[in-house]
Amino acid sequence: MACGGDEFLSKKEYLKRGDAICAKGDKEIDREAKEEFPDAAEGKQPGEKKLTEFARDVVIPNVEDQLEKLRDLPAPEGDEDKVSEIYDAADDGLQDLKEDPKRLVTEDEPLAEANKKARDYGFKECGAES
Repeated sequence: MACGGDEFLSKKEYLKRGDAICAKGDKEIDREAKEEFPDAAEGKQPGEKKLTEFARDVVIPNVEDQLEKLRDLPAPEGDEDKVSEIYDAADDGLQDLKEDPKRLVTEDEPLAEANKKARDYGFKECGAES
């Protein structure tokens, strides 16, 4: 997983850097959601069409960018398979979301498995429950 050599991060540093990537991406999603859905703060739910567009135009590209940046981090030595499992689960969830963007707000949220794996690994921001 390390690019161009045998460079590894400690797990603590990996989690710190990874969580910084996820926190930044999630903050961008939240900011765009507040702009797109200003009435949501008052409990007014946006329509399914708006949510689907938001998932397709904002959430999916943002999460893909987060994953790309996470994959660029050199995994802790010996944990390469563990982190690959997280990112593979996220890829699967994103594919499901691309096929049906409204699943972003359903009970069977497609990124749930990846989020659980991320939390189990030790991430705080990556995989955080909203």
